[in-house]
Amino acid sequence: EGTAVKKSENNEEGTTMNGLEYNGDESINDLPEEGQGIYIEGMDYDAAMHNCAGDEDILMSVLTEIKNEAPERIARMRELAAKKDYAGYEIEAHALKGLMATIGMNGLSERAKKHEFAVKEGNYDIVDSDVDGLLAEYEALCKTIKREINGIIKRID
Repeated sequence: EGTAVKKSENNEEGTTMNGLEYNGDESINDLPEEGQGIYIEGMDYDAAMHNCAGDEDILMSVLTEIKNEAPERIARMRELAAKKDYAGYEIEAHALKGLMATIGMNGLSERAKKHEFAVKEGNYDIVDSDVDGLLAEYEALCKTIKREINGIIKRID
């Protein structure tokens, strides 16, 4: 996967953003503007900002809430999958899909959607074989969100 930086007007490599170098895999439109503090690998920043009324404070609040409620959601989804309570799991997968779409994490949103629709279609093997992978990816994202938020707070102090 690509890393990102803001590129100059003539499309040449520019300065790095948050210590990352551009390798050509990310669109300039997917990057936060200089001076904005949020960069998470894989995030469609434009979509996240659109979904948060163009307000980075709202995006920060949403990210904080996602991070804070993740341990409970992960435990609940693991328990539902272990109990084979697919109806309950479908509801949680649906919620996760929407949360990830809100913050522009389209890959994880699509993965959660796959789980949701697998349950709707009775393809429980998809859930059983990928629940640990889905939740590990979600947990890793939440750790990244925590690091990013803590970095912003330190820069403000």
